[in-house]
Amino acid sequence: MRNEYNFTKGIRGKYLGNVAHRVLDTSGNQTCRPPSVCIVPGNHDLVERVAARTSEIAEQLTERYPVLYHMGWYGSWPSIQKLGLLSTSALLDLFQIPDPQRTDLLTKQRRTSVPISHEVYGSAVLRDQKPLSEKNLARCLTDCDPATWYKTLNERVFFWLNRDRLLKLMSAAEYVEKPHTVIEVETAAFVSQYVNQIELSHINTGNTRPYPHRRGRSTFRKIADYPYAERLHLGDYSTVVELTVLGGVRDIGKYVRCVEHAMITKGEYQVINRLFKPDAKHRVRQ
Repeated sequence: MRNEYNFTKGIRGKYLGNVAHRVLDTSGNQTCRPPSVCIVPGNHDLVERVAARTSEIAEQLTERYPVLYHMGWYGSWPSIQKLGLLSTSALLDLFQIPDPQRTDLLTKQRRTSVPISHEVYGSAVLRDQKPLSEKNLARCLTDCDPATWYKTLNERVFFWLNRDRLLKLMSAAEYVEKPHTVIEVETAAFVSQYVNQIELSHINTGNTRPYPHRRGRSTFRKIADYPYAERLHLGDYSTVVELTVLGGVRDIGKYVRCVEHAMITKGEYQVINRLFKPDAKHRVRQ
C-alpha cells in the first residue's frame, strides 16, 4: 500500500530549499561525515536529479519501513515531550555543560549512563555506550580516530527501522530485564519533514561486537547517497539498519504513534505501561 504523503512535492521542495546541506566541508576540520556532492549554486539540473533520487528512495523507505523505533532511558518521556528528542551534543549545549566535561562526554566512550541537570530544563540522562569497545573501534575505523567517531555519534539521534533490531538491543546483556522508554514514530510524515537532517547507515554504528564492522566517513549517508537498491536483497533487517537525525527532533510529538515503558523478560517483550498513543485525527498530515 502506498502512503498518503506526496513525497515528490514535499521532500523535493524541502531539499531544493536547503541545498547548503550538500556543500563539501572545506573548513579543514576532521569529520566522519561522508563527502557530499558539491552543488554549485545555479547547477539546477544536478540539484533536481539529487532531489528526485532523494524523493524516490524516501518513498520506498517509507513503504518498506512504516514505523521507526527508538529506545530511550526509562522515565525520559516527560523531558522528551518538553525539550524534544535531542542528540547528546544538543543536550549538552542546552544544559550549558562546560568544558572539560563537555568535551569528555562528546569524545570518549561512556561506560555508564551519565545524568545531567539544569535549573530550568530539569534533568536528562546520556545513555551508556557499552556495546562499543575501544580496542575494536580503533581496529575498524577507516579514516578517523575514536574521538572523532564518538563525536559523530553524539551529534545525532538514532532510530531502528526494523523492530527485531529494537528487540535485539533490548535483549543485550546490558539492557535485558531492565525497563526502557520505547518510542514508535510514523515514518512518512517524519521523513518528509526531516529529509535534510537524515543520514542512513548500513550497520549498527554504536556496536563493535561480536565483529567490528569497518566504518568511517561513508558510513552515514544522505538519503540520495545511500545504496538502497543494491541492498534490497538483504531483506528488511539489513537493507537499512539505522536512520539518524542530525541534532535531534524537537517536535517529536507530532510524529509519535506510541510511547510505552517496556522490557525484555524471559525472552518476551513486556509492556509495563502505555505513556502516549494519539488518536489518528491528531496525527500530523501533509
